[in-house]
Amino acid sequence: MYASGLRVSELVSLKMSAINFDKKQVFVKGKGSKERIVPVADETIDYLTVYIDERECFLKNNKSDFLFPSAKNPASPVTRDVFFRQLKNLCIVAGISPNKIHPHILRHSFATFL
Repeated sequence: MYASGLRVSELVSLKMSAINFDKKQVFVKGKGSKERIVPVADETIDYLTVYIDERECFLKNNKSDFLFPSAKNPASPVTRDVFFRQLKNLCIVAGISPNKIHPHILRHSFATFL
């Protein structure tokens, strides 16, 4: 989210086919079914490549079109609630107060960084 400024709903619903690794772009369908192309940094592409290789271990021979598939049902994406809980858990591990962080903060941080 921080690397792209995507909304949490846009991020969790991303399909593998939405990523163009060669052009370093992500095709996003956002609010009101508006479509846009979001450029991503080389480092983000590198992290995505590693993640995609590793995610196969968690899918246990199941296939999924989603970049972030649900652990219970790989045919559907992870939910916003699961993403929110994982973000809170990562905050705790990093020593950051989970009350200070939520997904939209990452979107704002991206915009501020730009």
